[in-house]
Amino acid sequence: MSENPPKPSKLSASVAAANMPSSLSAFHNQPQIQFQGQIQQSTFAGPLPHPDVLAKYNDIQPGFADRIIKMAEAEGEHRRNQEKRSLDSDIKAREIAQETDLHTIREGFRLQRLGQFCALIIGVFTVAAGTYAAVHGALIAGTFIGSTGVIGLVSVFIWGRERSPSTNPPTKPNENS
Repeated sequence: MSENPPKPSKLSASVAAANMPSSLSAFHNQPQIQFQGQIQQSTFAGPLPHPDVLAKYNDIQPGFADRIIKMAEAEGEHRRNQEKRSLDSDIKAREIAQETDLHTIREGFRLQRLGQFCALIIGVFTVAAGTYAAVHGALIAGTFIGSTGVIGLVSVFIWGRERSPSTNPPTKPNENS
């Protein structure tokens, strides 16, 4: 079985008000005081203080404002010089990278020409050796030597260029997997 708490009656509320400490009832009956105020805020941004503040520095010691202005000018000049040096170094780095790329491209062309020249020498040599062997009685050996050299060079030019990473674009991974 559960017991229900007693319900407050009107009599108990009036008794509670009668037992209220006198300081609380006195506070409750005091007149209300209202305050009004005004807040003013201003902001100033820049490398120098607001002109009014700058003038107050001169009140502390004559010449302070001039020193602050000179300091801000020197800092600005330093910052601009640093930015210019940074930009100049970026430009120089890009020029060096372009020269390096150009040198790499030229070196690649030079190696290709050298390879083609060596292939020409090998091709002429194998055909000449095959012809010499065939003319001097070794017809099968001459045919084999000449055709093997030419077929080898042709296969290198065909399959070598297909496998070259500089001529094939990079493959993209399959997006479905």
